[in-house]
Amino acid sequence: MPARRGDVVDVLHGVAVPDPYRWLEHPEDPETLAWVDEENAQTAAFIAATGQRDTILTRLTALWNYPRTGIPSRRGDAYF
Repeated sequence: MPARRGDVVDVLHGVAVPDPYRWLEHPEDPETLAWVDEENAQTAAFIAATGQRDTILTRLTALWNYPRTGIPSRRGDAYF
């Protein structure tokens, strides 16, 4: 489903900057939820048709599953 284009325009430093998809920034809005549901359905159907779902899942898991660090912590006078 093509995303609706709005007519929002911000003016930044005197330059008009269109933001036609601003409405998608409201994740709980019923229109946004419906659009996301439709996009997810299309994506799931496409992936199912490729027969490569497990391969894609394995690759994405490998890419996204990496050690992460948290915020700095203080020990004495030092931060790590």
